[in-house]
Amino acid sequence: MLPNILCATIDVETRSACSLRKSGAWIYSLHPSTEILCLAYRLPTWDVGRVDLWTPAFPSIGLEESFDDTSLLELLEWIEEGGFVEAWNAAFERCIWKNVLCARYGWPAIPIESFRCAAAKAAAHALPRSLDDAGDALNMSIRKDKIGAKIMLKVSKPRKSRKKEREIWAKAGIEGPAILWHESREWFETLFAYCKRDVLAEEAISAALPDLNAQESALYVLDQQINERGFQLDQEAVNTALTLIASETRRLNTELCSLTQGKVKKATQRAQML
Repeated sequence: MLPNILCATIDVETRSACSLRKSGAWIYSLHPSTEILCLAYRLPTWDVGRVDLWTPAFPSIGLEESFDDTSLLELLEWIEEGGFVEAWNAAFERCIWKNVLCARYGWPAIPIESFRCAAAKAAAHALPRSLDDAGDALNMSIRKDKIGAKIMLKVSKPRKSRKKEREIWAKAGIEGPAILWHESREWFETLFAYCKRDVLAEEAISAALPDLNAQESALYVLDQQINERGFQLDQEAVNTALTLIASETRRLNTELCSLTQGKVKKATQRAQML
C-alpha cells in the first residue's frame, strides 16, 4: 500500500442565525451572522498529539484573539506552498475558509484541488460518514468528546432573550441586540478542547485508511467544483414538467377514485389502498 499524502488537518467551529441544515454550507458561510468560534489545526510534520488553535476575540466574555504566531504562520505557509488540507466533511471547512477567513480576515485561499475529505475517504471504504461512528467501526482510541459536542450544539445557535434582559432594555428605552448567543468562558474552553480533539480523531481515522485513488480523487474535486459553481437549469422546462405532473396526477387520482368506488382518492393513500 502506498503511503498516504501528507495533509494538514483542520476543524472549524462556528455559530450563525442561519440554519446549516436548511441552507447548506455555502449559503451558511455567506450569511452575515456566521462567525468563526475557533479553528483547530495540525501539521503532519508536528510531534504526535500536537494541535494548535486560533480563536477570534469575544469581548462580551473577556476573551481576546488567541493564537500561536509561529504555528499559525506554519499553517499559512503550508497552504501558500500548495500543501494539502484535510477535514471531516471538508466542504464545510472549505466554504468557511473561503467566505469567512479569506473574505473577512484576508487569509490565503486554498484551491479546491488542495482539499481532501476524510469523510469521503471513510465512505469509500464502506465506513459511516459520522466521525464518531467511523471511529467506533475502526475501534479508534481517540474519539469525539460527547460533552463538548453538546456544548458545540448549544453555542452554535442563537438564544431567546431572557425576562431580566427585556426588563433592563425596557427601562433604558432601548432595543436589545438583534441576535443573542449562549456564551461563557467555560463553555468556550470546552468547545476549544472539543475542536482540538476532533482534529486528532480525524487524523487518526484518515491515517488508518488508504487514500482515494486518482480517479476517486478527481471525482471528489469535480463534485466540489460543481457544488460551488452550480449547474444550469432550464427553469421554464422544469415548471412545465411540474405542471404536467400535477395535471396527470389529478387525472390518475380521479380514475383511481372511480375504480375503487371512492375508497381511495389518491395513490398516496397507502392504508386505504391495502
